[in-house]
Amino acid sequence: MPRQRQRYLYRSDLRQKTDKPTNSIILWYAGRRRLQWHDRLYGYDDGTFFVCNLDEIGYAPQLTELAEELGLDIDLLPDARQLRAAAAEALAAEGLVDAPALLGDLATPPLKWSLGDQRELERKHMIAVARLSELTRIMAAEMRRRCLTPCSPTLPELPTVTLPPEPTAGVEYVASPEPPVVLPLAAAELPPVEPESVEVEVEVEEPETGLTASSTVVLRVRHAIATAREAELPQRLPADARRRLRRMPPGVYLAYGEALDIRAELCAAMTDGRALGRKGREVSLIEHDGEWPVVARRYGQGGRTIYKVEDALRRAGVKLKPMEEVA
Repeated sequence: MPRQRQRYLYRSDLRQKTDKPTNSIILWYAGRRRLQWHDRLYGYDDGTFFVCNLDEIGYAPQLTELAEELGLDIDLLPDARQLRAAAAEALAAEGLVDAPALLGDLATPPLKWSLGDQRELERKHMIAVARLSELTRIMAAEMRRRCLTPCSPTLPELPTVTLPPEPTAGVEYVASPEPPVVLPLAAAELPPVEPESVEVEVEVEEPETGLTASSTVVLRVRHAIATAREAELPQRLPADARRRLRRMPPGVYLAYGEALDIRAELCAAMTDGRALGRKGREVSLIEHDGEWPVVARRYGQGGRTIYKVEDALRRAGVKLKPMEEVA
């Protein structure tokens, strides 16, 4: 039987979507070139060559072992769904790289990627894997933080008391006099002075990990964003970010380099922004409502916060309401 000649596969020939009834990510062939299908995946039409069910994705072994050690259920943690979604995206990216082989198991003639397309898809796969690894580290830190117990105060060491021996016949014991109590000169002569209370305003640094939607710092940032938008506070966005945001849906974005990534919620964006800052990138966290984008945070070297929208409002003379009034 003569060997069939391989044809090139183009990225425009493939589609990816989420199948809501099965909560799965699927890839299917939608190219114009007809393929001869000799097999199919159970429950799906001809053309579907990859299915990834989010509910069946397991967690990394280190997370599973840590959860058993700490006695936690990973599925009950707030970022578990985000972690599963990142794992599914990494698997789908790998499925695109292996698309010619997967299609070859279901249809003929055989296909192959061009060298340029293959390298670009491999790059996207590595980025998805790096994203999954970063979320795994964040999840592990969150699990350890939840199981931290407060330190118990150290009790002072009590003196050892030696009891006198039992009295014997013919021997009389006389109790030794107690030593006199000697007070320091300052305590004996000076009158008691009431300590003076001094109010010191201390700015509490926001935690690096473990943020949730109900965290105080997240609520404070969300209120500051609304105040900045209401006061039309001028914003200095990264280069080209304003033009690109006009075509983007409302949401929370992380801008670093030429990337503009959306996040599901503000607390996830703050956590991811710090993590990217620790990698040596300067990251801008932008909350976009579709009309007036607001830069809420900027993270620099080591994940340090170098810009806060609250400070920008204070410099502009805009007063923030107390958190009690906001609630």
